[in-house]
Amino acid sequence: MIASFLFNFIKTISITSCISFSIINMKKCNGMLKNKGMLILIINAIIAAIYALIYQIFFDYEKHGVANLLCYILYSIVFTYIIKVPFLTGIILSIVSLTITFLSKFIASSINFILVQLGVFKNEILEIISLSIIQFALLYVFFKIKRFKDGISFLKEDDYYKKTDT
Repeated sequence: MIASFLFNFIKTISITSCISFSIINMKKCNGMLKNKGMLILIINAIIAAIYALIYQIFFDYEKHGVANLLCYILYSIVFTYIIKVPFLTGIILSIVSLTITFLSKFIASSINFILVQLGVFKNEILEIISLSIIQFALLYVFFKIKRFKDGISFLKEDDYYKKTDT
């Protein structure tokens, strides 16, 4: 039971940290890390603990999609409030950051699969930690690409949606 909780906690804190990293880089609000970096880490840990508890108590493996959905909705609302953007902008930021995060997770999982097949990891916890490190490295490299290193332009503009009447 504790190993399952720890596994879900590490997995969720890794995903929420990658989502935070994606949102911060898409909005190019790096100054926020200096001011609210610790708050973001604490919120990531709290949401990860809540997710791990909900997953542990209420859901079996077949119904984990509901726990994931609740976790990401909660995270989107909280992060929208933290970075002080309009609700619609926060939802779009969350969706785009989830997409980028899960694409990086897919690529990292493929790399990690090769490492597991080579026998590098025998422990499930070490495997999820290596997956998290590879995923974060992929996100870091992605946001160093010239096109994305200054953020994603339509997400940086606060009044973009006012201009397009959405």
